[in-house]
Amino acid sequence: MNAASPESGIQAEADRCVKCGLCLPHCPTWQVHHREGDSPRGRIELIAALAGGQMEPSPGLRARLDGCLLCRACESVCPARVPFGHLMDQARERWPVQGIWWSRLFCSGIGRILLRFGFWLTTVSGLARVSGPLLGLLPDSIMLQRKRMLDAKGPLVGLFTGCVSDVVDRVTLNDAASLLEHCGARVAWVEGSGCCGALDRHQGRAANADAHVRGNAERINLRAFDRLVSIATGCSAELMDYPHLLDSAEAMEWEGKPCEVMAYLASQQEKLSFRPLQKTVLLHHPCSARNVLRDTGSAVRLLQKIPQLNVIESRHSQCCGAAGVAMFRTPQTARALAGDIVEEVSRREAEILVTANIGCALHLRGAFRAAGLDVAIKHPVNLLREQLQDRTCVE
Repeated sequence: MNAASPESGIQAEADRCVKCGLCLPHCPTWQVHHREGDSPRGRIELIAALAGGQMEPSPGLRARLDGCLLCRACESVCPARVPFGHLMDQARERWPVQGIWWSRLFCSGIGRILLRFGFWLTTVSGLARVSGPLLGLLPDSIMLQRKRMLDAKGPLVGLFTGCVSDVVDRVTLNDAASLLEHCGARVAWVEGSGCCGALDRHQGRAANADAHVRGNAERINLRAFDRLVSIATGCSAELMDYPHLLDSAEAMEWEGKPCEVMAYLASQQEKLSFRPLQKTVLLHHPCSARNVLRDTGSAVRLLQKIPQLNVIESRHSQCCGAAGVAMFRTPQTARALAGDIVEEVSRREAEILVTANIGCALHLRGAFRAAGLDVAIKHPVNLLREQLQDRTCVE
């Protein structure tokens, strides 16, 4: 085997696994199915066998690899520091995920136009309030972006709109812009931005993902911005990896510029004060925040600044089941994992669930509707914006 072949790189990373099994209790798919092939250790064995030619791809084997949610919880407890996320991305590039061809359209410009029209049609017709496998994901309303006046002072912050938030969550984009301006930033909507590339990369379409990366690098004049802020933790994680994915000259421009919105606001929290709110909030930490960005504290600190708000961090520390398009690819697993959070919200009598990832929010909204649970789901910036003490300067 050529030392530079993709198989050799896969084999080298797989060989770092010492088969200790410490990852098993932290793996959501192992917790649901209790099969070795649905654990990180088992998947690494299968990947190594494929790369070494001891096994050929089969439907059953592919199902085990495709079932991984790429939550990367295993990485946080691995004593051998196996880069499982990178290993799985490499494996899926060699053996792409099957059966989700429509996600390519979703990440494209044409797909966003069609999706925007679909959301508008279902919203005005009232279908967004109907439960169903797909309709349950629809938001209750869509707010169009409003034009903003830029102050002549303060750092210039680019607001990354992406492909999903730009279509279904402009309320949160507006709220984020208002909070950023309240902290003294000048906010510019980065309208030319497209998909960050994460959806394609984690399904094995590395060439498509790299095309998104290059496209964003070309369209976004990052030198004009002091920071590039994203409201979705999944996008933030991918954007922060751009310096490792671009040529050296472009990589230097991106180094240190991308930032998740809660981290940015937490760095400016002394400029924010809030009105009291007597409610109980269950704070859900997305996998991308917990296991990739390694930042759960920013959201906690900011929400705790709201007087009288009872902030409870979710004890359900595993993936909610959304995992990009996994909620469609492995719906049984997704429903089981979401069910644990539905039960926790009900048991702890939370009135609001807060999560900073759009995929988690859409998935859990559908799960709550299916369960008949009347609990609001908000991004942290929605709640912070609603309770902002002095809102006159950001209206």
